[in-house]
Order: sequence, then structure tokens, then C-alpha cells
Amino acid sequence: MGLKEQEFWEKYCPIPNPTSDEDLGWDGCLFETFSPHWEYVRDYNVNQPRHVWTLLDVESSLIIASGLQYVNRLGYFITKEPWTEYTETENCGDF
Repeated sequence: MGLKEQEFWEKYCPIPNPTSDEDLGWDGCLFETFSPHWEYVRDYNVNQPRHVWTLLDVESSLIIASGLQYVNRLGYFITKEPWTEYTETENCGDF
């Protein structure tokens, strides 16, 4: 299922990253792939896995895909609303 990026923000409502005082982009909602961000996302995924999304580099394009993924990951999002099936956004930008 492909969403436009704006639909992702409106439907799933990413939360601000509480592990950083610094805005890492994406309206302060991006979590890095290293500590302490990684531990927070990993632990959150154990308890509420359908709220975690991964920002991916796919053939030099950015997409946001549901679930905790490792290959080609650039960061993570945690959302207020859960996903119910594998979902990804259309291209969110290029490198």
C-alpha cells in the first residue's frame, strides 16, 4: 500500500523524539539509528511494534515503511496510530 508523505503524517501522527533536545529533522520526529535513540525505538517496538516505522534509502529515494527494518535504514519514526498492514510512502525525496 502506498501513501503520500502528507497522508502518513495525517493518518499515523508521528510523535516528537523525546531522546533528543536537538531537532534531527522531520519536525523533530526522527530517531537516529544509534544510542540512545536506537534503544528507545527498539524497546518501544517490543511493546508496541505496530507504531514503529523506518525511514529508508531505496535506490537513492527516501520512503517511510512500516515496521522496524535494518537494511538501508536512515532513521525511525514512532506514531500515535498503529499500522495494520505493511505500508510504505511514495517517494519522500531524493539524495
